[in-house]
Amino acid sequence: MLNSVFRGGNKLVGYILMFLVFSSGIILSVFETDLPYDSLTSLRWLDITVVGILILASGFFLNGFLIRNKFIHINNITPGFFLILFLTGLPNQASQFNIVSSVFLMILLIRKFTSLHNTKNNYFTVFEIGIILGIIASITPQFSGIIFLSIVGLTLVKTYSWRDFIIPLLGISFVLFLKGFYALMLDQPLDWFLLDINFYKPKLIAKMNVSQLILSGITAIEFFFIYNLFNVVESKNIRERVHYWLWIWLSLFLLFSMLFMQSPVNKIELVLLIGLPVSVFSKEFFDRTIKSWQKDLIIISLIISVLSLRVISLI
Repeated sequence: MLNSVFRGGNKLVGYILMFLVFSSGIILSVFETDLPYDSLTSLRWLDITVVGILILASGFFLNGFLIRNKFIHINNITPGFFLILFLTGLPNQASQFNIVSSVFLMILLIRKFTSLHNTKNNYFTVFEIGIILGIIASITPQFSGIIFLSIVGLTLVKTYSWRDFIIPLLGISFVLFLKGFYALMLDQPLDWFLLDINFYKPKLIAKMNVSQLILSGITAIEFFFIYNLFNVVESKNIRERVHYWLWIWLSLFLLFSMLFMQSPVNKIELVLLIGLPVSVFSKEFFDRTIKSWQKDLIIISLIISVLSLRVISLI
């Protein structure tokens, strides 16, 4: 049943399920803070609302982008649903504004890269890519490693030249200039506007508890999605292949960033944020020839697992 829904068989049921998952995240957010909720004017209510809207917008933006570029058909809600599901699993969701904003910007980033495919001398878009990378690195230093995508991504979509190395740096520098100006206006130290890039040795400590088992299950499902992608990526047309490789490289740089550019490593965020590219790859999972009931079981297991992480964090 769910297999049919996510492949576009019943779009309405898919949206209802998406809304139920999203609403579950909002409800759980209410119980994740020690601040009182006795007033609708509470700023904490505003945090929950803004982050919730941003999560919902990210899911619809991803789906809209993929549909407009004909990477999925118009009734397919799979990528947007899974992205909303993964973001809903982030612990203490109301305080994750910067992270969720960066996820939204990453989707915009891939959209900008895709628009450059087979174009020439579109340097303003290349400059915009630098600005987006600068903003991501500024608000979430733990994702700074994706700056390297400015080189790899541009080599995938167009003929690379020395200008394509310099222009993104100018975009990043423009963001730093604005941060510096903002720091002067607020009388902040001048080093406040620099990118906070630090390298750490990752410390991943395995513990035998329910959360670790759930994370292992989610990781296994994500690996299964990615494995399906590598089985088919070379059989795609050039445009689709470039699109998938953009997400693959984003996955690698994102993983590198979260492992080596923050301390300590938050394993829940690590697993759930890799859900961004996994959401895009989910299309290939539903195109597989495995039985429908097996797909339904995996989907249900993933939904229960992600929501369970939030519930366990409250106990």
